[in-house]
Amino acid sequence: MNETGYLGWAKFVLHLPFSHSLKEKRSAINSIKEKIRNSTGASVAEVGGNDTWQSATITVAIVSNEAAFIENAWNEMLRIIQQRDDVVIVDAEKQWR
Repeated sequence: MNETGYLGWAKFVLHLPFSHSLKEKRSAINSIKEKIRNSTGASVAEVGGNDTWQSATITVAIVSNEAAFIENAWNEMLRIIQQRDDVVIVDAEKQWR
């Protein structure tokens, strides 16, 4: 165990091929953000693609006293995004310390 805890972050670059407006995109992204927050307790923000209809970048940060919790949260985030038919993961990266 690390006495200072663990910090994990993830970045997801997403493509929303069926989105035809910012309203449609924001609805999908807000749903993803809410589900990630509710299931992992992570902080989530849309940090890129804010003014485009079909792309978005979200960043997630989470803190825990257990590395396994961070890894499980990462897997849950991937599951949440991958189960959607209207979103494609273009790129994903994670780090934790």
